[in-house]
Amino acid sequence: MYHATRTMRRRTALVTAAVALAVLHAPAGPSRRPARAAEGTWDPRQISADDRRRLLAGETVAVPVTERTDRDLASGVAGYLALPVARVGEYLAEAELAVQDPGITAWALLQKGASPEALGRLRLGAAETEELLESRPGSVWNLSYAEIEGLRALRPALGGPARAGLAQATTSAQYRTLLLRRAEAYRAGGLAAIEPYVRRGGGVTDPAAELRQTVEDARPLTAGSPGLPEALLNYPALQHAARPSRIYWAERRLQARITPMLIHQLVEVRPELALHVERHFFVAHSYTSSQTLTAAVPWGSGALLFVVSRVFTDLVTGLGGELKRGVGRRQLRGDLAARLERIRAALAKATPPQSP
Repeated sequence: MYHATRTMRRRTALVTAAVALAVLHAPAGPSRRPARAAEGTWDPRQISADDRRRLLAGETVAVPVTERTDRDLASGVAGYLALPVARVGEYLAEAELAVQDPGITAWALLQKGASPEALGRLRLGAAETEELLESRPGSVWNLSYAEIEGLRALRPALGGPARAGLAQATTSAQYRTLLLRRAEAYRAGGLAAIEPYVRRGGGVTDPAAELRQTVEDARPLTAGSPGLPEALLNYPALQHAARPSRIYWAERRLQARITPMLIHQLVEVRPELALHVERHFFVAHSYTSSQTLTAAVPWGSGALLFVVSRVFTDLVTGLGGELKRGVGRRQLRGDLAARLERIRAALAKATPPQSP
């Protein structure tokens, strides 16, 4: 755990770890030319001859992804797999990739109508409990005004330090209810149902607005999945059996600190595209939202795998922002490359060698 009195002094030190925490990955590049990418999106057609040679040699290459605001970090990587897209699609559909990254210490699938017991592994420590009970707009934790009021209302009945165990149990239960309520609201209403995080001076940070920007990152994949950007923008209205979604609760550890989050996973497998979408639509602190696209498309005799990610955070703004962005960008690209290598290794292990 960490001490609440040190929180603000450590915010700058958290930048690199917070970006790593997002651990996002993403989109693909079809073998046939996709619809013209919107301005500012990555473009799978822009693979240089040198990068082609490197990909065929088994290297991972960077994919340029445009950042659109002073709060988002974006990056991408690509790698070649000597496997058909269908085999990659089988893996993406079964691996629960959204909750298998390093750093996740607890997670659970949240079925429709789940009870707070589905999040029973969430246990807040003493420092987190104290922060939440004393939370205010603009404090460390991402909360709506109603959520802040609900947590602060617990304080009078919980007493002082002698009742620390009761405070932790009660606050943990309240926070589990908060997460479940947000998950069910998103399941029913998508982006429009996400409550903004309240900030000082009456301002807000709106994860829904951030995630609407990430929809453009899917635009280059429309050749393999027509209507994909619209499906992401209008979830759950345009979902169907061939594009199943799951919602998870997960907990990450960041410098001995818990980070609860809610994750929407969408998988779609077609002959021309194997796609995994990972959308962090609620994050407790350190960053505000993110989306990672992991996709494979036919390329030569195998598949080209792309991982493209965009994460929004206040930690790269203000004084020293450019320096912090540079550090965060490098960390994010490293995380994406590590995920690509884990996928490559898992597929190699699961695929028996072919006879000559």
